Amino acid sequence: MKIDEVRIYFEVLEQGEDLKHYVINAMEKLGVQAEIKLIYSKKIRGEFCDNESLVIRIRKVKDIDVMITIISGNYEIPVSLIEYSTAVRTDDHIMQRSDVIFWGANYKIPTIKISPETKGVNAQHGGGSKITDSIEKRAALKNNAIYFTIKWQSNEDDLLIVNPERLSCIAESEELHAVIHLMFDTIISASGHYDYYEILLSKYKHIHSGLLTDIGVNEVKNMFCNSSRFNWNNDTAIVKINRFGHALDPDRGIVYFMNMLLSYHNLSAEFQVERTSLNNRMGYKSLFDGISHQRELYSYVNDIFISQHNRFTAENALFVFLRGLNLDSYFYGLKIEGNTVFIPDEMLNRYLAQANGFAVKSIFILSKSILLTDKNRKLILEIKYNHEPIFKYLSTLSNYNYEITDTSLLDSSKINEDIVSYASMMLFKKANLDILAISYPGAQGDRCILHGEGRNVLREYIDIISYKIDVEGNIHAYLHEAKDYLSKSGNDVIKLNEIRSNPELKKGFTVLTLKILKRDTVSEINIGIGGKGPCPSRFTNLDYIMLFDVNSDSSSTIVDWSIAAISRNVMDDFSLLLNSNNALKGSLNLGKIYVII
Repeated sequence: MKIDEVRIYFEVLEQGEDLKHYVINAMEKLGVQAEIKLIYSKKIRGEFCDNESLVIRIRKVKDIDVMITIISGNYEIPVSLIEYSTAVRTDDHIMQRSDVIFWGANYKIPTIKISPETKGVNAQHGGGSKITDSIEKRAALKNNAIYFTIKWQSNEDDLLIVNPERLSCIAESEELHAVIHLMFDTIISASGHYDYYEILLSKYKHIHSGLLTDIGVNEVKNMFCNSSRFNWNNDTAIVKINRFGHALDPDRGIVYFMNMLLSYHNLSAEFQVERTSLNNRMGYKSLFDGISHQRELYSYVNDIFISQHNRFTAENALFVFLRGLNLDSYFYGLKIEGNTVFIPDEMLNRYLAQANGFAVKSIFILSKSILLTDKNRKLILEIKYNHEPIFKYLSTLSNYNYEITDTSLLDSSKINEDIVSYASMMLFKKANLDILAISYPGAQGDRCILHGEGRNVLREYIDIISYKIDVEGNIHAYLHEAKDYLSKSGNDVIKLNEIRSNPELKKGFTVLTLKILKRDTVSEINIGIGGKGPCPSRFTNLDYIMLFDVNSDSSSTIVDWSIAAISRNVMDDFSLLLNSNNALKGSLNLGKIYVII
């Protein structure tokens, strides 16, 4: 295929720029010339519509860190989906983010995961270590998925080794260069999307020929024994989902992974709808957290506590399940027979076709049945259904087209927290201040302030930590929080002041500086915020405020900035930013940054 344009969709600009570097390298080696567009992606929800583009469908089923596509003629064709993870490698984290492999296989898009391999192996993080890289790849191959893993190395202090210019990104990786080159080399020789995927899949299977062994039920049983999360009923794995709210996360991802290992034939999902308490951990309050009918259901189970001594009938269990997940308008008049209820095909068809949101749908798609259990995890009711409507529904998801996504240059109305964080970071660098840590909204990283002890250790992330070291070796620190609009920064101001005044938090900060800078002599902590104005007059307990706005013309995206310096120390440190009128004011040219219309 001829490449007319390359598009890099991203949540974090810094990661988009980093992937652009790898794409440019691959294209230069292959002799390909084309414009590369950096585009802010955005979350999208809602049911699938007829004839919508592949890019839209991907964004509806999965929030992707980075997606690379090409424009060839009148078609936009995905090249890769890329996930970043800074989390300690545990079974839980691996499974929770496995949906990208599932949908990559479904839509025939290669996936890349950049994540630590050994980080935290000696720490007490929990979550297990049964799922090896080879197990992940075997699960992918079983589902005809193309899944590359890039190992993010750590240093002797268990901190991720990052690109010094882009702290949210992996250090220069020859492994990533090779994968991106392989993808572009393959797509330019392919005749279309399916051809690209099949050629690359063949190459992938050849590379990993030693992993083309089937994963049987007994092997999975040995990996996942009965526990608080898993139960086995003969050859059926039962995965417990702990809450109705928050898109069923994190347990929904685990159902995805188990489906790839076993398929739906050997998988059921469990909701423990009867709990031991109203308010305690893992009680009803936890089950209903974040759902729209929280108060109603809390009152409902409270009545059961009083009138039935907290003993659910099958009718109680079904009501709580359907109401809690907003399914009652689709599934009604269901007939309970003993401890089983069957959803008729026509009801399931209507639900799949009409309901918005994909989180709950995925449980039906991935499992053969749904189990509602009591406080001892004994079955109250099993919800059964045929999979023919699901097969039909999934087939409609593949009826996509390659329509090119509409974009426009970033402007003031589309300002977001990420661009504010990025521009703030650039100003610190222009002031000749170094960056110790940066935490973008979609990429927190691992450079955080720890406080507390044991399993109660809490992580406090600061959007930007900047610093300079004086002639005596003392650290002068800047703690900075970013928002799209300054009016949203009230809680951030409270947090920054607490870090500066709380001895435990200050100690956690010095531990971080010792880890990264090998020194803990913090002599000064300045705090400030950044965002689009107007500048709030009530934020008087700050050392500075950065104000930003975005303007774009046909050639570039411009970030206009100004700084209100409150403390004298800040004025001195920001002196390099003074313009010809001796004002802390100027503009940053970021090239062309686009957004999805």
